[in-house]
Amino acid sequence: LVWSAAERELKDCASADERVGNDIERARADVERLKAELDAEKKIRRHKEECESLAKLANADRARRETQRELEEVNRKIEEVRAEEMKVKRVLELREKQFRLMLQSIFDLKESLEDEEDGGGSSKG
Repeated sequence: LVWSAAERELKDCASADERVGNDIERARADVERLKAELDAEKKIRRHKEECESLAKLANADRARRETQRELEEVNRKIEEVRAEEMKVKRVLELREKQFRLMLQSIFDLKESLEDEEDGGGSSKG
C-alpha cells in the first residue's frame, strides 16, 4: 500500500516536473519572442526619430529659404531708399546753389542801388 502510494506520488512528481519543464520552455520561448518584438519596436522607434529629425531639418531649410527671400526684399528696399536719398541730395545741392545765387543777386542789387544812390546824390548836390 505504501509502495503504491509512493509510486503514485513519484508519477505525480514526474508529471509535475514535466509540466514545470514545459512551462519553463514556453516561458523561455515567450521571452525570446518578446525580446525580438522589443528589438523590432526599438528599431521602428529609432526610424521614427530619424524621420522626425529629418523633418525638422527640412522645415528649418524651408524657413531659411523664406528668410532669404525676406532678406532679399529688405535689401531691395534699402537700395530703393539709397537711390531716393541720392536723388534728394542732388535736389538739395541744386536748391543750395540756387539760394546762394539768389543771395548773391540780392547783395549785388543792393550794392548797385547803394552805388546809384551815392552817385545820384552827388549829381544833385
